[in-house]
Amino acid sequence: MFRKIVSGLPFSPALVGQLGFYARRLKKEQATRRLGLIFTSLALVVQSFAVLTPPDQALASSASDIIPGGVSSVRDILSIYDSGAQGKNDFKNLMEYFGVTRAEIAAMKAEKTCSKDHTIISFGRQHLFSSGEGELTHQIPAQQGVSIFYSTPLYLHDRFNGGSFCTESFVGNSAKIGWFSVMKKCGNFQIKKDVRRLPKANFLSASCKTVQGFAYDERQPSQPVKVYLFFGGPPGKGKVYGPITADQPTPHSPAGAGHGFNFTIPEQYQADQQSTEVWGIMQPLSGWAEASVQIPNTVIIPGNCSPQATPIVECTSLLVNLIDRTKIRFATTARVDNGAHIEAYTYTVTDSQGKIVFNTSYNSDKVSFTTNILTLGEGTYTAKSTIKSSVASLDAPQCTKSVTIAKVNQCKFNAILNASDKDCQPCPHNTTLWLKDENCVSPITQSKIAKNLTQANKDADTTLAKPGDRIEYTLHTANIGLTTTTTSVEESLADVLEYATLFENGGGSMNLTNKVLKWDKITLQPGQVDTRRIIVQVSDKISTTPRAGNNPSSYNCIMTNSYGNTTNIKVDCPPEKLVEATIQQLPSTGSGGNVIFAGGLFMTVTYFYARSRQMNREVRLLRKQFDGGTV
Repeated sequence: MFRKIVSGLPFSPALVGQLGFYARRLKKEQATRRLGLIFTSLALVVQSFAVLTPPDQALASSASDIIPGGVSSVRDILSIYDSGAQGKNDFKNLMEYFGVTRAEIAAMKAEKTCSKDHTIISFGRQHLFSSGEGELTHQIPAQQGVSIFYSTPLYLHDRFNGGSFCTESFVGNSAKIGWFSVMKKCGNFQIKKDVRRLPKANFLSASCKTVQGFAYDERQPSQPVKVYLFFGGPPGKGKVYGPITADQPTPHSPAGAGHGFNFTIPEQYQADQQSTEVWGIMQPLSGWAEASVQIPNTVIIPGNCSPQATPIVECTSLLVNLIDRTKIRFATTARVDNGAHIEAYTYTVTDSQGKIVFNTSYNSDKVSFTTNILTLGEGTYTAKSTIKSSVASLDAPQCTKSVTIAKVNQCKFNAILNASDKDCQPCPHNTTLWLKDENCVSPITQSKIAKNLTQANKDADTTLAKPGDRIEYTLHTANIGLTTTTTSVEESLADVLEYATLFENGGGSMNLTNKVLKWDKITLQPGQVDTRRIIVQVSDKISTTPRAGNNPSSYNCIMTNSYGNTTNIKVDCPPEKLVEATIQQLPSTGSGGNVIFAGGLFMTVTYFYARSRQMNREVRLLRKQFDGGTV
């Protein structure tokens, strides 16, 4: 239009009026371009702050963080490490526990660690999963008392989200444990899985006659471990059988032969018309932080096998209680089934030469029996318990024990030790046993069941929890050992309370800092089951807080917690969370892309402003030439 008006002016001076109209339009356009340039400049200033100072994640810190709020550089990690040396935190204690030195920390490089790498074990401060899934509890000495950390395979935190979680970390190499890292956003410590040694067990099959599986402890694979089976319900609810020693050549295990167990199914379950689910636990060797580890899978006994009932009586265990240096007492437990009955218990003690020094029978029809006190001289003996019953009894290796009567200067619990040895101590809750006896720690089983009370008591694990729903957790704690023990019940609700509130605490005491509900000093007799019930109510308005960049299991629309076994209850989250689950993140352009885009935008706006200003100047010159600038 401008060229058309200018080219026609020599032939039609009247076009000067149109030129004046065009000039006024150019003034308005120039003002608009000027404002656009000003606002673009301001936007670029704000953008420069975003480039120079990246935004923090929406959930910048959680109770699981080892270093709250995370770190931004290796220098920050070293500063935290040095502060730990002054007793201001426990990060240095954790590093020293695994043998990571300050020099090895200083040599770390920035890399990404991803949950798809199933060899990575991540440490945090919150308990989420069960020991059967691979979570371990670590009590690490600190300046005052101990610090509790939990190690978990990293992929467990992201197993419901496709394993796409990756995070910036600082990675190093230690002479003691090899690969290690510190996550940038939370300061959580990571190592590789192959440095751990775990108790492992698995059911392989079940038929009308037998249940088969394997169990072993990687820390001492040559030592057999014990297994307990629960028929018709989880530990604490089903009927318990055991201990069963996992020392059979078959079935084969990942650790090789010699760790299998084969258990003959009681006739009552074979005759049952309904199928029966079998749960199990294994008792790790001494030194494990927990009394038992739940076997991660279950097996089903077929219904209506219609067997011919066979009476069964078998000796399951013989316990030697040391009353004094030379005084002992024996305790036997037995298994009786299908109409059989016990008549008497016979105890035979032979010396190192095979000579019988004690042989007495006690009439009893009970499934457990304890003898009177017996006095023996110094030396090594073999004690054997035999059960007289309505059926033929077979010798049971678990009912034959070696007994040593120590000399005066020897430890009465273990003749290898001196009486003054620091390890010559009695079991805290049963002084007739040695501190390190396998029966000192009574196996404690833990299990939980979750029901959605609002939705007709359905299994909460398989029911979508909606706003306002009430979920009942039932916690079972059972003592399946031979001695009385005192324990506590702890239910970690940190992940659950992201989407719910505690409606009934069941008499427990809530720690508001770590969100752990606890019942202290619960005394359990042998075979006793303690049951606790709590209720949580899902929030009326489900939180839309995005998943934490430092903890992928946080705010992931799943309420996860563990007590023996793990429950994962899906929550009916708003559509915003569905979008978050579908699109993990926006495309990452980086600072370079942002600078190029901003520079291009600024040049474009500047060009149009300069162009409109130049055209306005040209119009003024033309008007001055034709009419002295009066039009």
